[in-house]
Amino acid sequence: MRELRILTGDDLAAAQRIRFAAFGSPSDLPAADARFRKTLPCSLGSFEDGKLKSVATMFPFKAFFAGQVVGFGGLAGVATAAEARRRGHVGALLRGWYERLQQQGVAFSGEFPFDPSFYARYGYQTVPRGQLVDLPIRRLQDSVRIEPKVEAVEVDPADLTRLVALHRAFASRFSFALTRESAERDCWAVALKPYWDRDPHFAYLLDDAYVTLKFDRKEQLDKLVVRDLAYVSPAGRHRLLSFLASLEGQVEKVRINLPPGDPLLAQWAPWHAEHDSPFQLRVIDLRSALVPLRSERASEFRLRLVDADCPWNDGLFDIALSPQGSQVVRSPAGAVEAAASLDIRALAALLAHVATPEALLAQGQAEGQAGPLRELARLTERHPSFMMESDHF
Repeated sequence: MRELRILTGDDLAAAQRIRFAAFGSPSDLPAADARFRKTLPCSLGSFEDGKLKSVATMFPFKAFFAGQVVGFGGLAGVATAAEARRRGHVGALLRGWYERLQQQGVAFSGEFPFDPSFYARYGYQTVPRGQLVDLPIRRLQDSVRIEPKVEAVEVDPADLTRLVALHRAFASRFSFALTRESAERDCWAVALKPYWDRDPHFAYLLDDAYVTLKFDRKEQLDKLVVRDLAYVSPAGRHRLLSFLASLEGQVEKVRINLPPGDPLLAQWAPWHAEHDSPFQLRVIDLRSALVPLRSERASEFRLRLVDADCPWNDGLFDIALSPQGSQVVRSPAGAVEAAASLDIRALAALLAHVATPEALLAQGQAEGQAGPLRELARLTERHPSFMMESDHF
């Protein structure tokens, strides 16, 4: 008999054995045990005849979305015992988490997959989270009129007030950037110094910008790795790039994840784009995702959404968008067919601007009229998808 339940301290040893077999044993075992014990309340287990066979953690995050803050479940640490693979445990865990998240009013879930095709079958869609580039550091000087001297102050990890404010102002411009407010995970500790990385990390404040970085000496060419950044003005971006460029001579390359629209991407991404970990997004609850949003113009339409794993998303919905807010209600029984139809992955692609309405229709990922799909896409067009490396979970 299969049972799903949240893990307790009594399950810690069994859960660790499963995770170690899947991911390897960490070098700091006592610290790893302490971290995992803290996440037990957000770890769901699949039990077979009373024995733990599979685990999946869902961090209770908040994320920015089209200028609002919404609930966001961060899926991580999915692992199954070797003898229990391919028995449906992960599918059961995911559907169990979807139901719990929907009951909590959570709008989205995100994850960093080992294989995007695996989680695609459960409704996750690969979406952009910026563009990672690996540049010769001189390219910064080629692209920006660098200030000869920039005042940079190393940050005291005990005083994050300025960094938190700068991050919020910067990250709120985008969709799916984490707010970094979580009781189960110290997001700022990970941003400043990830526990899995032994290299020293440094954080610098530059008036209206900040950057966290490390020096990678493992390659033949020394490299500067930027893990986190924020700026709230053009001058702040300029100071940040000037500070990085000033390190030429100490390093030869810089690795940095840049947000959509950054001029450096238009100039150098075709030559210096770097492979990055894919990020996948799932719409957990249509209503929780859309209701907080406001449209610049009023529109009403009926949408058919197909979602095999979340029955509350599956069916016909009457959607009303306006400058005052949005409404999403299930269409009455016997309602006529929708103006447009798409599945849950295509909806994520639309909201994250992976594909235009016209592309979805041309590729068979949506059917019906383009107009309603355009209205949905307009809700997020000013807030592109972006997530810094330091938000990796």
